[in-house]
Amino acid sequence: MIVGDLNSGIFQGNLTDYTRIWDSFMNIMVTRAGLTRYVADTTPRIGFDRIYVLMQCVPGISSVECEICLRENLRVYKNCCNGFIGGSVRKPVCFFRWDGSEYLGAFGHKPSLPPQGKAVSTGAIAGIVVSAVMFVVLLALGVLIWKRRQSYKALKPQTDDDMTSPQSLQFDFATIEAATDKFSANNKLGQGGFGEVYKGKLLDETEVAVKRLSRNSGQGTKEFKNEVVIVAKLQHKNLVRLLGFCLEGEEQILVYDFVPNKSLNYFLFDPTKKGQLDWTTRYNIIGGITRGILYLHQDSRLTIIHRDIKASNILLDADMNPKIADFGMARNFRVDQTEDKTRRVVGTFGYMPPEYVTHGQFSTKSDVYSFGVLILEIVCGKKNSSFYQMDDSGGNLVTHAWRLWNNESPLDLIDPAIMERYEKDENMGGFYGAYDIFSFFLEAWVACSGKQGGSIRRPVCFFRFDPYPYLDAFDNITTSPPPPPPQSSQESQPTASPPLSDGKKISIAGDDITSPQSLQFDFKTIEAATDKFSGNNKVGQGGFGEVYKGTLPNGTEVAVKRLSKNSGQGTQEFKNEVVLVAKLQHRNLVRLLGFCLEGDEQILVYEFVPNKSLDYFLFDQTKRRQLDWTRRYNIVGGIARGMLYLHQDSRLTIIHRDLKASNILLDDYMNPKIADFGMARIFGMDQTRAKTNKIAGTL
Repeated sequence: MIVGDLNSGIFQGNLTDYTRIWDSFMNIMVTRAGLTRYVADTTPRIGFDRIYVLMQCVPGISSVECEICLRENLRVYKNCCNGFIGGSVRKPVCFFRWDGSEYLGAFGHKPSLPPQGKAVSTGAIAGIVVSAVMFVVLLALGVLIWKRRQSYKALKPQTDDDMTSPQSLQFDFATIEAATDKFSANNKLGQGGFGEVYKGKLLDETEVAVKRLSRNSGQGTKEFKNEVVIVAKLQHKNLVRLLGFCLEGEEQILVYDFVPNKSLNYFLFDPTKKGQLDWTTRYNIIGGITRGILYLHQDSRLTIIHRDIKASNILLDADMNPKIADFGMARNFRVDQTEDKTRRVVGTFGYMPPEYVTHGQFSTKSDVYSFGVLILEIVCGKKNSSFYQMDDSGGNLVTHAWRLWNNESPLDLIDPAIMERYEKDENMGGFYGAYDIFSFFLEAWVACSGKQGGSIRRPVCFFRFDPYPYLDAFDNITTSPPPPPPQSSQESQPTASPPLSDGKKISIAGDDITSPQSLQFDFKTIEAATDKFSGNNKVGQGGFGEVYKGTLPNGTEVAVKRLSKNSGQGTQEFKNEVVLVAKLQHRNLVRLLGFCLEGDEQILVYEFVPNKSLDYFLFDQTKRRQLDWTRRYNIVGGIARGMLYLHQDSRLTIIHRDLKASNILLDDYMNPKIADFGMARIFGMDQTRAKTNKIAGTL
């Protein structure tokens, strides 16, 4: 949803009369716009004023869809702008503008009322008709040229360095300045390595955190671009959410979801506030950070190394749930990449592993090391830096913990604020168990570092490694080649969206099906990709239409799901699938590349998954032999991770409602991807069940 260009003037007369006349006139305008997709007219006189109103929908959508879209714009107007003399509300498929004076030349062709008693001349009628026809022709040509340009843009590969790809995220500077009261010091929340952070409030009352890049930061631009590119592609409840960005002149601004409880270090290292962090809260914080890191390293379609995990980069929401923030130093890996090397070491000393500080080598293990230091800080309630010794031993929190363990006094590490609430021998079993396992593997690492083989045993666990197989435990293990890297970790998918404007508007994606604006394809592109939906390209048929294989001009293979025109329930499922899947990002969920809404055509464009669905192998007497136990186990694990993401880790709690073998697709290496979200439902975060009169799914 876009709200922009609000006129500062507010109606000064009787607002009740204004609202009554306005509402009646708007109902008429929406009905007219639904029939013609375009209408421009003036309200009856309200006091001494007339308001010039224009409504327009893009060609190709139905009259019902046009009316629904415009009525939603009017609802937004009621919430944010009632009484303003001018302004506009936009969605990708409809537009609504009002003003106290004429604009765009849109009202010049309207016939004025003739003097009473006089007939309108033939010349006047001809002039009106010619003007109207010319306007419609010019409008049609403009739309045609626009669509051709977007079709070209859809086929043009882009890179992550192209900052226009997250189009729906752009804010204009004036809006951000107003939201923060011109970056008032009263709204300042803090200061990071590359700028200041302010609290702000948008027109719709949404609270945001605004990170303003310092103009004196020599390295800031790169980190700014890096953060937009990476965070815009992530979606997890334990990662801070990017709402938008601003690039105007020298201004480089990131707009995030506002997280009210500041950062973890605000509580953890304060003698008074740390009392609010009992062991249960700290345990939940550790668990949330773990899930966020697991998503970055393993479950996201991008493998991302944060490179600056520390307490000040962990934000806490109103319920003390953690959210990993500050991705300015992050790097993304290819799927088959395990480590990288850099000459420029970034991060925070004390949290960086030795091999990174010394040689510039970093990997997912680098984040794990940083997280280990952070866990120790959470447990003991003290900063890592506070343990540095004055002598040459180079002591820190890690060596301090190791020293306590060797002295058989590990409980001395625990924050007294925790211990005060628990008896030493009660309610700490979980901590002892976790600490014991951690120390076991730490001991194993120290004892066995550099060895080619060995084993360490404890009563409840066992660890062995050797360069050769043993105990017949490895006979059935098959080594699969790593999944192929994506075409480019720096490449955006083709789009058919208009280019960014000059920034004089804001765009906030909502639940409307067109909010993933950058995903829209035109019908001709899809028709060409599938060879006019050739029978040779048909790969299957679902409950609401047919599925075709297609190839875009840049060589990308896609799966095209074409909604059946005779499907009575198809439209709702189509909208549902676009809204849901566009907001999800997990490597065990099928990826939505785009959609098409033109006339009666309703099409979804997905990544092409070559090995068809699980049932194709599982229920075939011959093909099922390709599914040995290792592969089946991996498939079960992948589906489980995908479901866990839908139910628990996504910002949306989603119930699929049709999980079955035919809706599990398999990629080149038999990795599973959950598909077909047409019947899915969104739950509130605290909701566990719902009831419906319409039973959906497979008996």
